[in-house]
Amino acid sequence: MTLSRQGRAKDGESAFREALRLAPELAAAHNNLAYQLAARGASDEARYHFEQALGLDRNYWAAHLGYARLLAAAGMQEPAAEHFRAALESSDDALRREAQAGLRALR
Repeated sequence: MTLSRQGRAKDGESAFREALRLAPELAAAHNNLAYQLAARGASDEARYHFEQALGLDRNYWAAHLGYARLLAAAGMQEPAAEHFRAALESSDDALRREAQAGLRALR
């Protein structure tokens, strides 16, 4: 069970920040922190960390999906569509289905 599911999202956020302090090149830590931040409404900081994750790994499909959702929520449809389309390249069926649903919701 993840820390956020246990009601300990702040602990998870702290852990990801510490991981990035020690190894700022960890795309997964940027992505996971971005999801935590987005969940609590810190959109600007979440955007920064999604961009960092994608700068480190352009094929990080989960980061594309999370970033697309964040952009869509902010009303930025074209950039959101770009990232939803990128997430369609994933080999993960569930992630692809979520990206397809995101694209449909933008229409």
